[in-house]
Amino acid sequence: MPDIKVRALDGDPALVEQYRNAMAASRRETRSTEQPLPGAPPRQAVKPIIQSTSHANPLSIDPSVFASLLPSSSRLPKGSTSSLFSSKTKSAPVMAFSVDGRLSITYHDETFSYDMKTTDGDPRAIIALLKLSTSDPGTWLTAAAYHRRQGHPYSALDILMALLKFMDGLEVPDTHRKPVWLMLSGCETDMAKSAKGDPITRPAVIAQHYNDSAKWLQKVYGVDIPQHYTKPDNAPVSSAQVVLMNIPSPGTNAIPPTLSSSKQKLEHVLPLKPTPSRPRDEAENLPPSGDHGAKAPNQAALLSVQRAKRKLEEDCVYEREQRRRLERELKEVTHELDLAKSSQTRLKSRVREESEARRKAEDAIDRERNRIEAARRNAPPSEATRIFLAVARGE
Repeated sequence: MPDIKVRALDGDPALVEQYRNAMAASRRETRSTEQPLPGAPPRQAVKPIIQSTSHANPLSIDPSVFASLLPSSSRLPKGSTSSLFSSKTKSAPVMAFSVDGRLSITYHDETFSYDMKTTDGDPRAIIALLKLSTSDPGTWLTAAAYHRRQGHPYSALDILMALLKFMDGLEVPDTHRKPVWLMLSGCETDMAKSAKGDPITRPAVIAQHYNDSAKWLQKVYGVDIPQHYTKPDNAPVSSAQVVLMNIPSPGTNAIPPTLSSSKQKLEHVLPLKPTPSRPRDEAENLPPSGDHGAKAPNQAALLSVQRAKRKLEEDCVYEREQRRRLERELKEVTHELDLAKSSQTRLKSRVREESEARRKAEDAIDRERNRIEAARRNAPPSEATRIFLAVARGE
């Protein structure tokens, strides 16, 4: 295919030859620069930044590309990850919280202070603001803690549930959600205690709050938590806890015991986990073996007593706070009642005084009216009256 520029210069052969020589020199220079120098290491193929697979996101960037572009002194050790890819948020805003309820939030590199006293227990505004500013979980927890401290556990619960949804979008691991679960458990406990002081609330609602609190705690510490004393792994095993299997000798035709027979021997030697047909108390009352077995029921009973004592202490503290709060409310209501009674007494006395003054005024008006009537009757007739009477009589 002839060059377009050569066809444009067909009228001048000298210019055509000069142009072709310049293009050939340019190609030779390009080939000489592409060849590696003697002794230089071979070039490495540059990794493509955009993945070529059809199912991958064309905008996703491979972090190894950035690692290959860094100098050797600044590269991260093997097995570690850069903070650039450890979080899906751009940058963690500076979180500052003071006791006056002001929260510092960063939005578009602009930091402003938000007064949480303006929420009046309604968390919808602060939730929308935290979502819009993509704040870090610490700011969410601070807002939830403020509402919980102000006596609004339901608002704190809404903020924490919104935070969990926000973490779901960022694919935050469960290990980083444990503070949120702990505060959720505390909010459920607060709601259960406040519902316990309300005589209208049904016991099922209170039990549900306690169950939800236990559920969040189990997500933090696990479900399979031993409730009784368990023997450590390095404890010596007594002879009664060992089940010897009858292994036949090579020259005998003895049939090895089946799984059911070995299970029966194991149940005969060791008390297994109590089934629903056998009560737990019966299993706990079985005679223990060894010194550790003798100490286990005592320690289990001690732990249960300590738990019951701790629960009673918490209930006692809660009842004391409830009693003090009710006493304060009763004192305020009594004071308001005294003020209302005194105001009622003043109003009654004022009405009585007004009634007395009105009665006196009416009596004075009646006396004046009677005096005027008597004076009118006793007064002599006037000149006009006499003339009128004379004319009427025909005089």
